[in-house]
Amino acid sequence: MSSKTALMSRGDVARWICGLLTLFAGVAAITAMGIEPYLEDLGKHFFKEETLLPIFLLATAFDSFPSPFSIVPLIALGFFAGKGLFLLWALFSFASITGSIIGYVGGRWLGIPKGLSAKIEEISPGFGEKAQRHGAWFVVVFGILPLPYSLSTWGAGAFGVPFWKFLAASSIRAVKVAAVLGTLVAGQTTGGAIL
Repeated sequence: MSSKTALMSRGDVARWICGLLTLFAGVAAITAMGIEPYLEDLGKHFFKEETLLPIFLLATAFDSFPSPFSIVPLIALGFFAGKGLFLLWALFSFASITGSIIGYVGGRWLGIPKGLSAKIEEISPGFGEKAQRHGAWFVVVFGILPLPYSLSTWGAGAFGVPFWKFLAASSIRAVKVAAVLGTLVAGQTTGGAIL
């Protein structure tokens, strides 16, 4: 595969790996420095059994609407609160995929303004058809990398990416949640070994 047609460039892969390593190192440092009990208390405050619905709604909102917020800190708080890994994976995967569907529907509903659509076609003829055909790959890339994920979901809806392709691409968020949880476990294990 040539570098012009690659799904992710080497730089994108390197940034993704660096992000996971940074999270890993941060958790290891937190565990080794003894800050973990404070995060555990904070996490337990937010993750009471009866408050899982508000956490789900907050995570859904983060992935529904364009914002600078990420679900990763919420996952970390749940982890430090001692919630089960499967519960956290299911909660945040479902919230993220639900949020992406909301973003897709919003993009379909709003669409692309005619003036903007004409300008896009003027600058890049055939862009709309290309976006429909290959837009699901942008959802995959934005779903993995630390980019505003909701922008790709709104864009996929606006450009008319077929829903089944979009939904399949959105499932990458479950993989990202699992990778974040795995990184947290590895960081905590390494930090505990340092003590």
